[in-house]
Amino acid sequence: MREAASALAARARKQVRDPSAALFGTQLISIVLRLGSNLVLAHLLVPRDFGLLAITTIVATALVMLSELGTWVAIVRQADSVDRRWLDQMWTLQAGRGVLLWLIALALTPAIASSYGEPQLLWLLPVANFWLIILGLESLQPFIRNKDLRPGLSLKLQLITQAVGSAFSIVGALIYPSPWALIGGLLAGAVANTVMSHIWGGAGWPKPRMSREFLREQWKLASWLSLSTALGFFGGQIDRLIFPAWFGTTAFGIYSIALTLALFPLQLGQRWADTLYMPAIAKLSQAHAPDAARQLRSLCRTVVTYAAVGSALLAGMGSPFFHALYPQRFAEAGTYIQVLAVTTYFTFITYLHRRVFLYQGMTRFEAAIEASRLFLFLAGVGCVVLLLRKPSPIEYVGIYALVQAIVYGGLLIVGRIRGLVHLRDDLPGHILFVLILAGMAVLDATVEARFGAIAALLASGTLGGLIALATAARLGLPKLPTQQASPTPPPQDPAAVPEIFDPLQET
Repeated sequence: MREAASALAARARKQVRDPSAALFGTQLISIVLRLGSNLVLAHLLVPRDFGLLAITTIVATALVMLSELGTWVAIVRQADSVDRRWLDQMWTLQAGRGVLLWLIALALTPAIASSYGEPQLLWLLPVANFWLIILGLESLQPFIRNKDLRPGLSLKLQLITQAVGSAFSIVGALIYPSPWALIGGLLAGAVANTVMSHIWGGAGWPKPRMSREFLREQWKLASWLSLSTALGFFGGQIDRLIFPAWFGTTAFGIYSIALTLALFPLQLGQRWADTLYMPAIAKLSQAHAPDAARQLRSLCRTVVTYAAVGSALLAGMGSPFFHALYPQRFAEAGTYIQVLAVTTYFTFITYLHRRVFLYQGMTRFEAAIEASRLFLFLAGVGCVVLLLRKPSPIEYVGIYALVQAIVYGGLLIVGRIRGLVHLRDDLPGHILFVLILAGMAVLDATVEARFGAIAALLASGTLGGLIALATAARLGLPKLPTQQASPTPPPQDPAAVPEIFDPLQET
């Protein structure tokens, strides 16, 4: 008995030191901080305030994604050849882009405020988008450490950003309830992130420098990647672009509150995929181990299962969560969360598999995926408008969820042809997702109808916790490769990129 207990304790200590454990633990703390601050702010502010913040966030996100530099991908592909001069040039390029993007945002402000019919955006947008300049000055040290599967610095920065931003927003809302409280929290978090990235990074302040050769290399990397991320913005956020124009800023505020909760599994999964999964792909590919493909598939299968359980539990607990704890004016967010869970689940699985395509240099396929998401959604909404009427907000969100499932199906077909994706690895996750989602929906409806929203939240929370613990006990943490890999670049698909580009710099 004592030996078994010692073995379990040793396993627990080993897993706590695992990068995945650090990431999941940090994300859990971040989720608690965000949920707590979001709940407090929902009682201090009105939905329109959240809608205005969401519009400013969309503008900043659009500018960033339309000018993607490929910093993280470039650092991963540089392997061990990253030196101080190269980092200084990358930081200079990043900082210059931040200033340029803020000027562009300033020029677009009148048109954006007019298109959404919100004069207050004339003042909110220039201030909120100063976030672009602040983050442009961030240190690159978190990326360097992530490359080596040491995410500690980036995780600490995430927590300090969340804590400072939330505290600033809550204090601001208590003093002056308005969207300015939310904008202030956004900027305060960005300042904390940038300052601490240099202090904790320990590499000193970068020196501004630039060369033509470096710019040429980055252009080769970023050209197709920028197109992909630009299409990714429109394909991934087209629902948010149209929503306030059709249904109003107040309705958009309620939708953005639901998104805040719905995106937790997606954000966690995407951060894991970028911070740990992509370096794992590089290590397994470069090590040329005979069982590398098996390890990668096992890793992917585990993460898809976690994504299925997390998304389904979110949908199951989300509705009673909003009904029990939020003011009545936010009640409709409970309905949105159930549809959004389907959206985030398929979006994440697609994103996870795309890391393999991205590492293989198939950036044209990346662009094709994003373009298909955009055009399928516009076609779906257009068909509903032409055949019936303007869709309701729930129908509108449902169309977007359906599009994500269709895009995932298309990726499966291409991935199977290329031998990069296997449906049977995803199938256990799909089955769990459907079963948990259906079971939780029945439980919530039954308990809430008879005993109220608080009882439904307690019941779904208890069941959800048991399911999460059982999943963790069965699967453990995603097993990352530990062997050191040589800096050999990955094989390239010559048909994936134009011949004029250097394939070794393509992603």
